[in-house]
Amino acid sequence: MSIKNGEWEAPIVYDDINDFIREYSSYPNDEYETNQGMDFEYNGKEYHLCRYPMEDEELKEKFSKVTGKDLSKCEYEVALIDRNLPQDELSFDNVHYIGWYTDIYDLVENCEIEGKKFKDLLLSHEIVVTGKDIIWF
Repeated sequence: MSIKNGEWEAPIVYDDINDFIREYSSYPNDEYETNQGMDFEYNGKEYHLCRYPMEDEELKEKFSKVTGKDLSKCEYEVALIDRNLPQDELSFDNVHYIGWYTDIYDLVENCEIEGKKFKDLLLSHEIVVTGKDIIWF
């Protein structure tokens, strides 16, 4: 797969959740591509998945209180990026946070978008991957 005019030439499709897990786990491997984050669209909305999220300690503390989760122990975040969303306690700029997950398995098992499991959307090809953030090592 390559980028042409700022977009991927072919859709990125996952037929096996383990392919996704290998690509986004934190263990680099020469046998397969590993990435830091992923931009995707679902149901006409733009989302972002990120590993090692939220560096801003003030925001981390605020969202930890709102969610009741210690975000310093969470490796992954999923966010909806929508300029038309009203700002609420889980919003920052044009981003509304869907959730924070301790590891890749927590993400694939527990992340829900519009009431549907992320992994089911991913494997049913309802999610369109529009970009990837490469891993920095």
